[in-house]
Amino acid sequence: MSKTTILLNINLQFIGQQIAEQTFHDGEGAAKLADYLTGAAYAIGFSAYQNGRVQTQQTAALAQTISEAGIKRWQELTLGQILMETEAGGHA
Repeated sequence: MSKTTILLNINLQFIGQQIAEQTFHDGEGAAKLADYLTGAAYAIGFSAYQNGRVQTQQTAALAQTISEAGIKRWQELTLGQILMETEAGGHA
């Protein structure tokens, strides 16, 4: 298998947010969200480390950035859903 290297600027917050949105809309729970966020952070961090782009200590910060953004977005979506359900129930 050949190795392809592409230099990119990556928006880690966006990645976390998109993972949260997709997981939420697929109806998967918080445990799956945690799995997906961890997987993304691991894949990106390991790849960046392997290519010499980040130090080992920086991979933890990378993972934290992705996770915090994903959790925040998940909470926003969940709160929005709860509010919509509450409003719908109140007007019945």
